[in-house]
Amino acid sequence: MTCGSTHPTPGHAYRVGKRWFVDTARLAAIARRSIVEPMRGGYQILARGGLIRCTPVAESPLPDQAGVLYQCLGADAVADLGARLQRLSDDGAPAREWETWPTRPGAPASGECGCDTCTAGETCPCKRKGAP
Repeated sequence: MTCGSTHPTPGHAYRVGKRWFVDTARLAAIARRSIVEPMRGGYQILARGGLIRCTPVAESPLPDQAGVLYQCLGADAVADLGARLQRLSDDGAPAREWETWPTRPGAPASGECGCDTCTAGETCPCKRKGAP
């Protein structure tokens, strides 16, 4: 990915359980500030805090995913990978987070059940944690 790579959206960082992901648009945003090189079908980010490997995954799309989804693995297991991904893109957008994989593209982030009421941004009437 070259520094000239552009995408119409800033993209997203995602956390599902303990796994971290970025989409193509977020990777392009990171490439504007850091060195991002092709690596074995994916990419690696050469950052001050250490190498981050990004490998494509074949999961169902996450909400607002722009392009391919890449799982991110840091060389240092102690470092907070989510915070590092945030600093690398520097757009201020928070990561979207779930404890389990969302069951549909419109599923909301943490703490909501994914029913139509939650998806519309209203108070959840069922208070369930799992998707309907």
